[in-house]
Amino acid sequence: GVQTCVFRSPFPFSVMTKPWRSVICVDNSMNEFFCHLKHLPLIPSKFLEHAQSLRYETPEEHGHFTKLNLNARGPDFKMHFLTHPFYIALKKAFPGVMGAVYAKTNPNELYDWHTDKGGVVTGINILLSDPADCITLFRTKTNIPLQYKIYRCDYEQFRPTVFDSTVEHCVINLSQEPRYLLRIPIADATYQEVRDYLLDYRN
Repeated sequence: GVQTCVFRSPFPFSVMTKPWRSVICVDNSMNEFFCHLKHLPLIPSKFLEHAQSLRYETPEEHGHFTKLNLNARGPDFKMHFLTHPFYIALKKAFPGVMGAVYAKTNPNELYDWHTDKGGVVTGINILLSDPADCITLFRTKTNIPLQYKIYRCDYEQFRPTVFDSTVEHCVINLSQEPRYLLRIPIADATYQEVRDYLLDYRN
């Protein structure tokens, strides 16, 4: 599963269990579900150190997450993503931005197929750690029962990726290391609106 902190490579389909054998794998270079924002700068690696230092708890519906502390006043306050210029500009452009969370997917765990809850329709993910054999997938139905089109979402470590939270997706971590992610959930703004804003964004 994936965990909520109180502050949480491709692999061959042959390693998957039987229900996966009926999927249809397609090219992920062009799709309507996620967009790699390669023109944006990398965020500092200190966010990974911060994520690794925290304790994570598991809520009922969504794995291991934690909201960043909006009122932090300690020595590490400047490390908090909520003070980052990118987040401040995003929040100004889209009032539906709902803070930020760290997410942790443990080794040898599946964060199962889901769409985001709580009115979230768009998300921005920033991969903080990049263990081998950890993969993020999107899926859409076909006209054949039990068969789906599968889209792999590659991340570049420390760089933002925007995605459509209303499309089913999952995380599979077959590595021996936890995966850490910084996530910004957004309500009341479509994937296309946020994507187009971010493609024009310059800091």
